[in-house]
Amino acid sequence: AASASAEARRAQAAALKDEGNNLAKLGRRQEAIAKYEKGIRFLGLPTYELDEEGFQALEQQTPEGRELLSVLASNAAQMYMSLEPKQLGVAIARASLALEAKPSNAKAAFRRATASLEQADRVAKGADALLARGQSDVRKFLQIEPGNAAGLQLQEQLARKRQALMGPLLRENVSRDAQKTPDWFEQVKDRAIFVSLCGSTATGRDQLDLPEALLSMATQAKDKKAISVGVAYVGYKGPDELEMFDEEWQKKYYRMLKLGERATKVPLPKQVVVNGEVYNVWSLLEGRVRVMRVGEYRKNGERVSHGWMRYCSQLLWHGEPFAYQSCRSYLRFAPRWDEFLKNDLAVALRRSPKGTKPVLSWMSRGQEEEPWQWVSEHIDYEDNCNVPSGTLVCNDIEDKT
Repeated sequence: AASASAEARRAQAAALKDEGNNLAKLGRRQEAIAKYEKGIRFLGLPTYELDEEGFQALEQQTPEGRELLSVLASNAAQMYMSLEPKQLGVAIARASLALEAKPSNAKAAFRRATASLEQADRVAKGADALLARGQSDVRKFLQIEPGNAAGLQLQEQLARKRQALMGPLLRENVSRDAQKTPDWFEQVKDRAIFVSLCGSTATGRDQLDLPEALLSMATQAKDKKAISVGVAYVGYKGPDELEMFDEEWQKKYYRMLKLGERATKVPLPKQVVVNGEVYNVWSLLEGRVRVMRVGEYRKNGERVSHGWMRYCSQLLWHGEPFAYQSCRSYLRFAPRWDEFLKNDLAVALRRSPKGTKPVLSWMSRGQEEEPWQWVSEHIDYEDNCNVPSGTLVCNDIEDKT
């Protein structure tokens, strides 16, 4: 008898779905919503939020019942988004119900992402969380419908809005009211060095070399607190997974900066748009290390080049007055490399025409593979270093340079 009653309710809910669809085609949105909502209630979910009673009702549904519930809730979400004024909060709740009932409902994922994009402009708090969930939804939608033009456009819109909200990439925790950079950067901003490194392949040695190059750099720097890092690399795992720079590496990097033992984590990434390409960026260690993961191929089908990766790493610059850049992932640094290079740059500046900014550039001496703690025998510890670093140093990066 219970089974027969449940089947009867599903039949009534299915009939209400069809009635709602017909009303929606006629533009009678409020009436269509009433039919969809009545169908949802017939399936045992009386409220907009999935409370304990709602989850129990959901668990009791047959596969056919879950499918029907997902369609009803997704269609209701679309109608709420079509009202004047739009009821975006309710639309998001109904799209969420649709996805709980059937996670592969592509229309529900697209509709929740669309509603989240618009709702982010209307809330005082929580805009970043809305946009982050919207980005997750549109990725799911594009997995089901790859290449969908509307999905790709929505993905870019969400990334642009979240990037504008995020502000400078250095900031790890950003709100509409939080425009302050971290305390450590405020203390060193007049002498900070932006170390910009990049890899160029997902299958080579970059995954091993880049983390070790940064440990060598931090170990040998004299003014360790002034070091700020931007890394762009080509990922080989999923776009939301950070390779190489895990919590253990972060702890080791802190120790090399002589900052002691500190708690570390891999935060959720932020999405940025680089000339139409959508990439993830992680801000680690209070913004001391910014990492951009780049896909191996661009939208036009071309494999990413050294030049593109160098450009991506430069975008992580945060206004540091000095920059140290290399497109090589395998580097070993000399003791007090930062002091030597600043001194050389000061000499070049005195000899440069007024109003110009010097750039130091040279090729490094070849070297065998060595552990990151290695120091060359060619280095004279009486303050003379004869081993060039093979990187570019510049002062005050600006568009014209």
